[in-house]
Amino acid sequence: TMVRLLGGEELQGRSFVEWLEGNSASDFVQAVGQLVYDARVEAELVIDVAGSGRRELQCVLVRDWSEHQGLRGMHLFIKDVTEHRKIEREMVHQARRDSLTGLGNRRLLHDSLENLLGKGDQPVVVLFMDLDNFKLINDSRGHKVGDRLLRAVAEIMTVESPLGSEVYRMGGDEFMVVLVGENALETGEGLAIRLLDVLSQPVDVGDGFMFVSCSVGLAQGIPVKTSAIDLIRDGDTAMYQA
Repeated sequence: TMVRLLGGEELQGRSFVEWLEGNSASDFVQAVGQLVYDARVEAELVIDVAGSGRRELQCVLVRDWSEHQGLRGMHLFIKDVTEHRKIEREMVHQARRDSLTGLGNRRLLHDSLENLLGKGDQPVVVLFMDLDNFKLINDSRGHKVGDRLLRAVAEIMTVESPLGSEVYRMGGDEFMVVLVGENALETGEGLAIRLLDVLSQPVDVGDGFMFVSCSVGLAQGIPVKTSAIDLIRDGDTAMYQA
């Protein structure tokens, strides 16, 4: 019955452990061992079936216990949660992405900086970029044109930013690039000059070109000594000073 439900005839005649992918085999063995102490154990396992691909399983193991014989066997209950987990991951992904540009949003930025500053050992530099007089563009040309401009700017920043850096949209017309490494500040300064130059040229917004300008600020954080909130604040301050 299990073979039929999971859609993998090649699994017929094999032990359940042989079905499991990667670390799932050891996780299952550990769960079985835990039945000596607990009457019920839960585990998340993965199998890779040629007919239906990778499947994620929510498993409950219930022991068959005797006071005289100890653990005699177990009952294994399995639920295929592949689609459910896929939806969960997509929801988490969307919650950390800007819906207009597809870039990481403020939440993802904060988490990334916390990780880099908390566990890393190299300087972290943030480049803050803000379009000048963007409200005037929205008011005079409309929000649709403003949105097209933001998407165009997001693409420019992604193309211009060096390999290994990450680009984020903070909201509105504010963008940020995160750079890591001993030469990150120097790299950030070079990127700032390129962005100022590129955005001084007409920007293609689909139905025409727009002239815009921008302000850029840089701030550097030191792992362990600087928090994500402090670094974001410093980058924001530098941008407004510019």
